[in-house]
Amino acid sequence: MTRDESAKRDGRARDLEHSGVDDDLPAELRDAEPFESDLDGDEDDEYDDVEIDGTLRRQRFGVADLIVAIVFAFLFLVSGYAALGNLVGLPRYLQANGYSDIPWATLIAAVAAPVVLFVASLSAGRGRPTFERALILIVALAANAALGFSLDWFTLAGVRLS
Repeated sequence: MTRDESAKRDGRARDLEHSGVDDDLPAELRDAEPFESDLDGDEDDEYDDVEIDGTLRRQRFGVADLIVAIVFAFLFLVSGYAALGNLVGLPRYLQANGYSDIPWATLIAAVAAPVVLFVASLSAGRGRPTFERALILIVALAANAALGFSLDWFTLAGVRLS
C-alpha cells in the first residue's frame, strides 16, 4: 500500500493535499470554493453595480448616461452662451454710456464657470449609476446658476461712473 492510499484510508488525504503553504489556514478556509465572479447569473457583468469590501465597482458609460450628459451639456451651454454675450456686449454698452471701468475678471469668470462646473461634475460622476450622475449634474447646474447671478451682480456692482 502506498502512502496516498493509506492516507485516504485514514482520512488524512486533506492534510496531504494542502501541505506546504496552506498549512497556516484554518480547515474551513482550506476547503472553501473559489469566489465566483458571476453573482447574478448573466454573462455580461459590465453594467452590474457590485460592492465588494466597501468599494463600489465602476459602471460603464451607457446610452442613458450619454443622453443625460447631452441634456445637461445643452443647459450649461445656454448659461455659457449668455455669459459670452455679456462678455462681448457689456463692455461696448458700458463705454457707450460713459462708464470707465469694465470688470473683466467677473466677465471672464462668468464665461469659464459653466465649462469648469460641467467638466467637474462629469468627472465627479464618473463610474456612478445614471441617477447619481444626473443628481451631480443638477447640483452643478444649480451652483452654476447661483454663481452666474452672483457674477452678474458683481459685474454691475463693479462698474464705476467716469
